[in-house]
Amino acid sequence: MPKEEAPKPSEAARPPLFREEILRAKKAALMDLANAYGINSVGTKEEIKERLLAELDRREVEEEERREREEEQRAQAAKAAAEAAAPQPEPTPVTPAAVEIPPAVPVAAPAPAPETPVVQPAPAETPKPAEAAVAIQEAPPARAPAAKAVPVAVPEPAKVPEVTVEAPKAEHPCPTCGKELTYVEKYERWYCYDCQKYAPAEAEAVPPPKVGRPCPTCGKELTYVKEYDRYYCYSCKTYAPAEGEKAVAVPTPTVTVVVEAPRPVPAPVPTPAPAAPVLKNPCPTCGRELSWVATYGRYYCYSCKKYAPPKVRNPCPNCGRELTFIAQYQRHYCPACGQYAPKEMTARILAARSAAATAAAAAALRVVPAPVRAVPEHRHGGAPGAGIGLAATGLVLFLLWEFLFEMPARLGMGAIVALDPPVANAVSWSLEFVGVLLIGIGAIIGLIRLRMTK
Repeated sequence: MPKEEAPKPSEAARPPLFREEILRAKKAALMDLANAYGINSVGTKEEIKERLLAELDRREVEEEERREREEEQRAQAAKAAAEAAAPQPEPTPVTPAAVEIPPAVPVAAPAPAPETPVVQPAPAETPKPAEAAVAIQEAPPARAPAAKAVPVAVPEPAKVPEVTVEAPKAEHPCPTCGKELTYVEKYERWYCYDCQKYAPAEAEAVPPPKVGRPCPTCGKELTYVKEYDRYYCYSCKTYAPAEGEKAVAVPTPTVTVVVEAPRPVPAPVPTPAPAAPVLKNPCPTCGRELSWVATYGRYYCYSCKKYAPPKVRNPCPNCGRELTFIAQYQRHYCPACGQYAPKEMTARILAARSAAATAAAAAALRVVPAPVRAVPEHRHGGAPGAGIGLAATGLVLFLLWEFLFEMPARLGMGAIVALDPPVANAVSWSLEFVGVLLIGIGAIIGLIRLRMTK
């Protein structure tokens, strides 16, 4: 398996890309990330964010492909190890060919040497079968016997234990091939790179939220506070422990639940239904109020658009129609039913008719008092018209005196009416005196009459 190359210093110094941080980061932080990864940082905040998300998707796809290649290599290695551990077939023993040895040439025996006493050693302990040495006795050279076929023992290879490589458990398996699905943020769908297609909607799962730096206490996202160079957890309301410190568990507040006894609910009071209005003259067809038409002396129904049937004075007890009185038999007869009404009904109708006639006669004999007519009150005096007429006459006479005698004398003109001086003086004085007198008398009379009429 090839070794992975160590990351370059520039690549190792890059900050990691997290989708949540990209989505809520400000433009300055987005520009720094774009410059760190060699992405164009010119543009709006949304454009830079889209570029960073595309780079993150590309890296996730590359990481997934690399993981798949490693899985394939591990599977191949496991397959090769399993093949090597399989038992080999036993080889057929090889029988060596017999070798003929020529007979030995007899040699003259030498003179026997003086016998040398052989000192036999003390008997040693018998070694264990596993540790006993093989004793080989030397024999004088003699004729070599024919060589026998000795089977060659082939050592059996050592058994290699089988190595079972378990495939990593997929959190979001593909319903077709069972491999891990990849969540595509842009389309909000799960994609299978092995099947080269999107997973069906029913097989999709909600992607778990990625936490860039989780809180060691509650597991939620930590926020970096640049001023104090510490990470803060808004859920625990405390700073995260620095490296080397132990996390302190936040005590869970105890909540006391007070259960109140249910209050008795009063039984609902039934609301009385409104009483139906009482109609004086209901229509026999629809039941609505009838309108009296005085011109024709009948009732009219505006709902049915027709006149109501006339009221039956003597209805038949069987069909309800008008009964006809037959004076010859002193009985009431119904033409519709073709039969006479009961005698008791006829006696009741005749008694009611005679009572009505008696009451009408008594009413006619009753003394009717004469109607009292209201006489209008007479007031002395009249309208102020007489006074107004006298005042108007006096005003006319005064104006004639002014135009005929006074005004020509004042303007130096000749007399309009040619009269003798004594006569002219008498007429002038008379007009002036009578005009002023009538004006005064008319004003007094008009005011007196006007006051009396109030």
